[in-house]
Amino acid sequence: QPADRKPLLASWLETLAPATATSVCLGITTGGAPIWIDLADERFAHVILGGTTGSGKSVLLRWALYRLIMQNPTDSLRLLMIDPKRFELKQFAKVPHLLHQITSSPNEVARLLSWVNNELDRRADTGRSRPRIVVVIEEVADLAATNREVLPLMARIAQIGRALGINLLCTTQTP
Repeated sequence: QPADRKPLLASWLETLAPATATSVCLGITTGGAPIWIDLADERFAHVILGGTTGSGKSVLLRWALYRLIMQNPTDSLRLLMIDPKRFELKQFAKVPHLLHQITSSPNEVARLLSWVNNELDRRADTGRSRPRIVVVIEEVADLAATNREVLPLMARIAQIGRALGINLLCTTQTP
């Protein structure tokens, strides 16, 4: 490389400082530019990471969660985590940002998503959208297949959640 150009990795590492507390760098393009998402940006209101088994979607999800947790105090970010496999998110079981223990039971998932929908109503009535709540769902398609009750609850979160400070962050093998 010419002397006036920094090595690609060094220049990319400099981009890891987020623009906002809700921003996360998910990788780099083939041209070397960083790929950022910002949960406060309407273009990235909800994120679904898709890929086959072993493609790295759960690793990417854990990276995004780690960054969000490190960048936000508990009074500005709260998490609800749903992990039907029971092992993909276990390292986050004791983070202070959790609103509820990590859940895998289909009945408990429906109850939690109902609570989120009630929270949407409360926030709409009061005009308050803080703290930001991120609903994390590992393998969303599997969850939907085991409990049809969750699809309408998730749809409502997707429709109006961003404006009220509630985001979905999901993985799936079948988008």
